[in-house]
Amino acid sequence: MPRASRPALALAAAILLQTPAPSMAEGPRMPPGTPAPQETLVRRTYQVAVQGDMAYLASTVGVVATSIKDPARPRYLGVMPLGGSANALALAGEHLAVALGSDGVALAALKDPAKPQKVSRIRLAGAAMGLHPVSGGLLVASGTAGVHLLDFKDPARLRKIAHRDTPGYAREVVARQGVVYVADGRAGLAMFALEGGRRLTARGALKLKGQARSLALAGDRMLVGCGPAGVAVLDLAKPLAPRVAGWLPTRDTVRGVAAAGDLAAVADGAAGVAIFDISAGKKPRLTCRHKPRRSVNRVLLRQDLALVANDHDGLLVLRVKPACAAGARAGGAPTVLGSLPSGR
Repeated sequence: MPRASRPALALAAAILLQTPAPSMAEGPRMPPGTPAPQETLVRRTYQVAVQGDMAYLASTVGVVATSIKDPARPRYLGVMPLGGSANALALAGEHLAVALGSDGVALAALKDPAKPQKVSRIRLAGAAMGLHPVSGGLLVASGTAGVHLLDFKDPARLRKIAHRDTPGYAREVVARQGVVYVADGRAGLAMFALEGGRRLTARGALKLKGQARSLALAGDRMLVGCGPAGVAVLDLAKPLAPRVAGWLPTRDTVRGVAAAGDLAAVADGAAGVAIFDISAGKKPRLTCRHKPRRSVNRVLLRQDLALVANDHDGLLVLRVKPACAAGARAGGAPTVLGSLPSGR
């Protein structure tokens, strides 16, 4: 290879000197504490949970703690490795519950929000896929094993206090007014009464198109993500006899749903994020859509933001108001604020 001339070397040096160094304000490019062999896996993100200015990411390496104090510049703060993938998260006071599939459920203390510390773990039948806190306890959608109810009044000692099997594959669970709803795959929506905070009594099921795999409460309605069939909007006026009030049309396989006020957000797989107006008394309609370069696993609505678990591409922060607010022009686009890793 020919040797570079002195003028060429001088020009290259001048360019390097004039190029600004990365700003320390951008924060680390990798969560501090990430195990070296897993650095390429930390981007794999399945769900986002938010408490104050903190966003916790369920990832292949465990739980990633991030700051969203400035949503346009989210920052990595640390990681809690768990020896396997975190499927889902649920915040309960000063603790964070983590669904670990066949490894059960872990509970982490958030005394220092930037550094979650595991305090206990419990193994369960099936695979822990979804979580929902109730008073003094935790509901777990556990795949082929149905739904479990855990007691974590003593955080250092999680205890199983109830279990009910379901005919399908339980992926997500929510509770409202003493009724537990389980997204149960091909079996549809399973329902149980939560009695005395300690017993689960079967109360029937609602068959739906597709495969029920994700849930979100929206006042007296509930959204049920049904894979390629779209999103069912259920009327919960009669909690144990929900009625299908409509469907949100989607383009790919729905992996997650969220609701806040008059907006619903759908994690529509490879088709990205879809935002709908679900104002009471109106026919749901698409108002915004954003397609990132990777598939979308889950989405969380918080004030004017959508926090997106962007599969192999980490966290994506979108501003959905006012562009996607009720009454916006159909086909609008949210504003991309920031991402982790940054600068992609």
